[in-house]
Amino acid sequence: SSGINAEWPLRPGLLKEYSSAVILTLVKLHNKLMKCLKHNKKTLLVKGEVSAEKIELSEKLSAQHSKLLMNATTLAELLDITIPDLPSLQQLEDEEMDCNSPTNANADMSEVSLWEDEDQKTFYRDILDLTGRVPQILYKKDKAKADQKAKEEESKKKKVPTATLR
Repeated sequence: SSGINAEWPLRPGLLKEYSSAVILTLVKLHNKLMKCLKHNKKTLLVKGEVSAEKIELSEKLSAQHSKLLMNATTLAELLDITIPDLPSLQQLEDEEMDCNSPTNANADMSEVSLWEDEDQKTFYRDILDLTGRVPQILYKKDKAKADQKAKEEESKKKKVPTATLR
């Protein structure tokens, strides 16, 4: 017994500090998992599919979370402490849908984006003016063809009534 104490000097409160660190790690991992799952759900709604990497990441986080939750629960029972309630994805979504909370509504609107990144956003939103990039000679040919077609249509319209009168 004295050999164990000499090798492992216990400080008062060491286990409490350790359990606090474990619980803090659990809460951080839980938040990361919820964020990942929420992102995957939004991606699924917007794009119709979720990349294999994102699915693999969420499965990995879920496995880590389950293992840490089980071990933290065991530690909490042994030390007679409580683990804070960890909200589920459904509870987080319900809180975000609360219309009476303008802060949640504004935060949700700022996070949602139709674009994967800035390049995609600029591609679809900033339409280039091609008149400056395409040589004008191409426009002249198209304009001449369009003018010729318009004249032909006008002449057809004028000829049709005269043919019916004869």
